[in-house]
Amino acid sequence: MEQCFPAFGWEEQRIRELQSPVRIMRHEAPAPKRVVAYARRSSKRPQFTTARQMAVIRNYAKGRGLATVMAYSDGRKGSEKS
Repeated sequence: MEQCFPAFGWEEQRIRELQSPVRIMRHEAPAPKRVVAYARRSSKRPQFTTARQMAVIRNYAKGRGLATVMAYSDGRKGSEKS
């Protein structure tokens, strides 16, 4: 009978497969997205220091589950030559 109707008994087989410890999957959280922070000096708004901007950027990234991997800041004025 099993050869003629191989679908018989599939439920028991499926239950055994699902209960097998090999088939148990762990659900791990995905790795956070990596981001780079950039701040620059503002001549029009000196109260926004690069340190303050970096703190705001890092807080923003942390609040959204992002990993800040590098931080760049430009302390010169835009009109200054390097």
